[in-house]
Amino acid sequence: MIKSNVAKFLLIISLLLIIVFTFNNLKTFAVSTSGDPIENPDFFRPNTNSTSGSDSKVITRVGNILGVINIIGVVVSVITLMIIGIKYMLGSVEEKAEYKQTAMTYIIGAILIFSITTIPNVLYQIGTGITSSI
Repeated sequence: MIKSNVAKFLLIISLLLIIVFTFNNLKTFAVSTSGDPIENPDFFRPNTNSTSGSDSKVITRVGNILGVINIIGVVVSVITLMIIGIKYMLGSVEEKAEYKQTAMTYIIGAILIFSITTIPNVLYQIGTGITSSI
């Protein structure tokens, strides 16, 4: 039961990553009539040194949202860990075994919370690295 859920989860994550990489940075560079490839071989290269105003606004907003999500995730994770720790210290032998299982679930959840904010940042860095090398 658990293995099939994990397999489904990994399949969904894999499909989402494939979709993100497939539709990331779709750009078309049309040949202008003013550029002559014989006189200027680099006329087709885009200007990647500066970002437009709308791009920088989006980057700033997404950065702020991911920062807030990260802070909320850290606070909730620490509070949950404190509650599990207190219950573990005050519990009986049978309850301690149950809290060990709860702690494993907590660790998986904490890893997911921290990866939710890290994965988009890594994907953005990869995307900007690819477009700057063109």
